[in-house]
Amino acid sequence: MHRAVVPVAAAVLLLAGCGSGSSGGSALPTVGASSGTTTPPASPTETASATPTVDPSPWTALPKKDVGPNKGVYSGAVLGTSVAQTAEEKAAVDAWLNFWVFLTNAGYEVRVDKAELAQVASGAAAENIQAYVKNLKSKQRRTVGWVSLNVTEVNVVNGVSLMKACADNGTYDVDRVSGKRLERGSVAFDTEAAVRKVAGGLVVTSSGSTVRKNSCSTGK
Repeated sequence: MHRAVVPVAAAVLLLAGCGSGSSGGSALPTVGASSGTTTPPASPTETASATPTVDPSPWTALPKKDVGPNKGVYSGAVLGTSVAQTAEEKAAVDAWLNFWVFLTNAGYEVRVDKAELAQVASGAAAENIQAYVKNLKSKQRRTVGWVSLNVTEVNVVNGVSLMKACADNGTYDVDRVSGKRLERGSVAFDTEAAVRKVAGGLVVTSSGSTVRKNSCSTGK
């Protein structure tokens, strides 16, 4: 966070990513003023199929889409691991996870509920999510898949929680009508975010991401 510690806003967590797949897709954006890339996540395989026969992630609790061209595809965000210890740190991590859940749902639905958005993001982070969804809509795409957040660092400074994590990524863009997969995406990325209290609730204000060559479990 330290480099872009201004919450995942400027580049909304994964939001700012607009073109990282093999076909220049608009995957999840990176939030916040970060120097990281904004490449969209994708599944580990490069199959041209839009609906994998099995969940690409090991988290079977993720919700499955039961309607539309992407029926059967898992989509969502989960907390894999976390180093948070205190109640304050855990609350910040929960807020960050809520942000990711909103982001993946917005990418799949290609729609942003502003009232719900205000509960998870503010400032640049919120603006980036809206820009991300607008870009998907203009290209007739939607994002499917999952993200697992593994929080490796949490520092609370003057009421602002600065966090770092390794996120295993299984998201990618598909054609909104046909469901055809349009990009490969990255296996994982290092991400950071800033969370603070806004209007009485904890929200992400900025974030940034850098693509990794290996999954979180295999190390650097």
